[in-house]
Amino acid sequence: MKVFSGRRFDVETNKIILPNGNEMNVEKAHSAEVAVILPILSGQVIMLRQFRPVIGKWMYELPAGLIDAGEKPVDAAKRELREETGFLAAKMHRIIDVFSSPGFSDEHVYIFFASDLKEVGQELEPSENIKLLKIPIDKAIDMAKSGKIKNVHSVAALILFDKQRKNRAAKP
Repeated sequence: MKVFSGRRFDVETNKIILPNGNEMNVEKAHSAEVAVILPILSGQVIMLRQFRPVIGKWMYELPAGLIDAGEKPVDAAKRELREETGFLAAKMHRIIDVFSSPGFSDEHVYIFFASDLKEVGQELEPSENIKLLKIPIDKAIDMAKSGKIKNVHSVAALILFDKQRKNRAAKP
């Protein structure tokens, strides 16, 4: 049963039968899927410093946004990269997809790596308060590991990228 419908998500409550046969009341936040992009240009990560009204703070984040109904995750990633950073990517591939908080939400997040970037100009929405940053890759990874970056999707993308980069370097 839907108990709330908002612009970004809906909330519903349902009684379900668990695999062990027990009943449980479940409260679920239903969200559109999300695309997160790790764009790299000349050894630097294109990051955002974005004001988040829900917590009232500026956050270091990778570009990201909702995937429109019927839109492919990679197409949403390309669109969000262009809108938020003003860059187009000639190369984009998916690193991983995850559920952000499956204890209460079905938000599915696709994380992409973008390279061979070309600047074309930002197309921000009026509600977006974004400052564009270019941060050396190693510094961005250190920011993720030290907790300076608080956005979980950005932390996951940077740490996973670092791990994959080290694995590639270790192979003969």
